[in-house]
Amino acid sequence: MGKGYTSRLQRMLKNLNIVWKDKDRKPMHQILKEFLTASFKSRSLATYYFTSFLYKNHITNYLDYISHKEWQYMQRAICDSMTYVILGDKLYFHKYFEKLKIPMPRLLAYSIREKIVVTDDNGWTSHEITTTDSLSNILTVLLAKSSNQAIFIKPTVSSGGKGIMRFSDQKTDVQNHQINTFFKDFILGAYLFQDEVTQHRELAVLNPHSLNTIRIDTFKALGQKPEVLSAYLRIGRGCGYVDNITSGGCRVGIGMETGRLKTYGTSKIYHGALYITQHPDTGVKFKGFPIPFFEEVKMLAITAANYLPQSLVGWDIAVSNNGPVLIEGNTVYYSMDGNDIAYGGYRNNPVYRKVTDYVKNVLNIP
Repeated sequence: MGKGYTSRLQRMLKNLNIVWKDKDRKPMHQILKEFLTASFKSRSLATYYFTSFLYKNHITNYLDYISHKEWQYMQRAICDSMTYVILGDKLYFHKYFEKLKIPMPRLLAYSIREKIVVTDDNGWTSHEITTTDSLSNILTVLLAKSSNQAIFIKPTVSSGGKGIMRFSDQKTDVQNHQINTFFKDFILGAYLFQDEVTQHRELAVLNPHSLNTIRIDTFKALGQKPEVLSAYLRIGRGCGYVDNITSGGCRVGIGMETGRLKTYGTSKIYHGALYITQHPDTGVKFKGFPIPFFEEVKMLAITAANYLPQSLVGWDIAVSNNGPVLIEGNTVYYSMDGNDIAYGGYRNNPVYRKVTDYVKNVLNIP
């Protein structure tokens, strides 16, 4: 039995244990019946029935949600390899959209192995990093150039917030430990060094420690204007600086017409299957919380999608005091279920119905 199969089985057993102990679950005989029905309808083992919280008492439209197999299939059918190249490499992504005047975090440097290219008054200059001291010196220079005395360092190819580090001019002892730890990864990888985006003061109320970003899905058919499917806000937990759901954060759906948060927020099932009405740390209630610049957020997603060929993309957008800022785009990504959950079942979504019709009737993929 392979290691991957064993880990999946262990994860499924852990999820089932969480479901079993959930006081808000449906009766087990009903869960079993619905799970089997969902598996038959989706022509796959409906593990999404549990990870999308369809076993919860108040979920009656469980057949309106889409399976992991389906949303991965739709993404692969619509998005070609060239689109993945643009969005899959963060440096390529930044340079591509920066040229198109899309608002993005300011790029301070980028690296590949021991070579780092840094912006300065004369353009860009190349440096070689071979010791922790030389890395520390470069980071000091970049911090001095940053607008908020803080920078984010991201692997050029990664997802789910993996490998992201934040450096600031505070907590020097921690910083030295970070540098020693990061140096080993730095000389073996490739990274982007970006100025920290200062989030809008109203979003900071939900959690001031993380940059709370919006995930917004768009669909663009060949020769047509992009359309927005849905959106949700990701909010970090504790003092962590990333908001990713895979890192323990929660997500809350956004009303597309009102620009306000919906009632419930959720976490990943393996982070406790939270189904909550307020942020666990700050106590701020979700229902009706207004998202600043939300119309501009939707327009930014549409504008960015319009610079791509046919696509089905999940955009990550931050909101600063001056408006939205594009962080990254995701295609053939493995978290489209987030918007399915936040929307309340994508089969009820009129734009998603266009997606399925497009794949079947225009691309002629059964």
